[in-house]
Amino acid sequence: MKQVWIETYGCQMNVADTELMFGVLAREGYAQATQPEGADVMLVNTCAVRDNAEQRVIGRVGELQRHKHPGVILGVVGCMAQRLGPILLEQVPAVDLVVGPDAYRNLPELLSHAAAGQRRADVEYRGWEHYEDILRDRPPVRWFELISENFMVAGGRPRQVLERVSLCLELRRATQEGLSNALSTLIP
Repeated sequence: MKQVWIETYGCQMNVADTELMFGVLAREGYAQATQPEGADVMLVNTCAVRDNAEQRVIGRVGELQRHKHPGVILGVVGCMAQRLGPILLEQVPAVDLVVGPDAYRNLPELLSHAAAGQRRADVEYRGWEHYEDILRDRPPVRWFELISENFMVAGGRPRQVLERVSLCLELRRATQEGLSNALSTLIP
């Protein structure tokens, strides 16, 4: 079984996105690695709010290169990846793929291309992508916590958060009334 290491920087939305990526990759048989050493895939999930954070991420990618050998994929995902796109592939030769938040569903395909030596960037904006089916694969109480936290910090990505307002409020009510009753109406 292939193992993936995801290191997360930035806001709570990135924490939620890391969970989402683990969900996408678990469907394809990937397991979560406990450390970058020995992982088949290393992804750095990034924030694009401050230049200092971006410089730290690029420095960390440089550190992770020591674990990269033939067959190991190193990628940058998240908001910084979205903002910089293919420029990251040009500036950091060790990076095999660059993936924005709307392309996480494509991670398995992008990883296949990277494994074949094809460096790729997928930073296309997909207004229709909301990952509802992936959300259902993850434990609902954990998703409630992550979505709730994102209301506080999601100014950079209000589309994803605002569309989940009713779900979040419903889950909050559900936890107060007893989670199992409400989940049967929310998650078929």
